[in-house]
Amino acid sequence: SFFVHQNLITSCSHFFAKALKKYGKDEDGDNMWLEGEEGVIKMPTDEPTIFANYLQLIYRGYLPIGKSIDEDISTMSETEGLVATKEVVNYEYVALSKLHVFCEKVRDTQAKASVIIAFLEASLKKRHNGCTCSPEAATITIIFGGTMAGDPLRELCADWYALQADNNWFQAGTAAKYHPEFVFDV
Repeated sequence: SFFVHQNLITSCSHFFAKALKKYGKDEDGDNMWLEGEEGVIKMPTDEPTIFANYLQLIYRGYLPIGKSIDEDISTMSETEGLVATKEVVNYEYVALSKLHVFCEKVRDTQAKASVIIAFLEASLKKRHNGCTCSPEAATITIIFGGTMAGDPLRELCADWYALQADNNWFQAGTAAKYHPEFVFDV
């Protein structure tokens, strides 16, 4: 359970603003939700950690998504360091993609914009040995499975891959593990 200031969450999210209006009819004649009378919204299909990340974003203006490598990377071999780095980066991208989909669901455009900025920052961040990392299939699937065509993060991911892809990408069967709409967009 989370306790949230109603004025804050309704000013950020069109979904919560609609859901938390008092029960009855609104100014447009639409029925309002019972949740508005009770002040409680149940969201059983949403992960608590994603909602907690959303609250951090709207209350404090930052995303506590980062994860550190458990071991001292300087003691690892080159391959181990790259694997550990990739694991951390994938964790960050998956968390950001789930948050982006949640922001889409609750119709919070400002939070979505913040998540896209975080994606850009993550993609430009120099990691182990100066490498940068792009989102992998799991992240792409979350984004394309939870947003509509034309979503800016969809377009950004398709552009990343279009710029980085080579001829072997489609021939090697790699594309089969990605969301079909993503493959079409690339």
